[in-house]
Amino acid sequence: MAIQFFPILMAIGGVFKKIMSVIAEFFIFLFKNPKILLALLVAIAILFSYYKVTKHIRSLDNQIVKLEEEKVIWKQAEAIYESNQKQMTQINRENQQVLDALQVSKIYWGKNVVDLKKANEEAEKKLGQIIDNIKSAPPEKDGAVSPILKSTVKEIDQSRKERNKLWQQK
Repeated sequence: MAIQFFPILMAIGGVFKKIMSVIAEFFIFLFKNPKILLALLVAIAILFSYYKVTKHIRSLDNQIVKLEEEKVIWKQAEAIYESNQKQMTQINRENQQVLDALQVSKIYWGKNVVDLKKANEEAEKKLGQIIDNIKSAPPEKDGAVSPILKSTVKEIDQSRKERNKLWQQK
């Protein structure tokens, strides 16, 4: 069974011809009635402008939504910034307290070093006096303890000289 295309094409052509004749009659009707044509053109212009305006309104709505989102983000950023500022202020206060404590410690350390130097000088003077007394003691005062004291004084003197060398090297 072969399908015959010619009758189908003829039917489609007839329908197309009918549609075209209706469209032509419609335009003829419009040009014969200019008020209806004008009303139709105004309606098309209104629909076109309505479409453009609604499209623009949708665009503005999208912009409003984006701006509201940015506003929320800015508020969050400001809150974070303020929180960070408060933390930085607190940290600065704490750091300043530590620096003040270190400064006070440095002052006490300096005073302690001076006091230790004075105490060391006084101890050296006393030790020097003891050594002079031992060295200048007459031989008749030498007893059983005298040689031990002399050797101890020599060891102390040698130890002091070594410490002074180490101190000067630092």
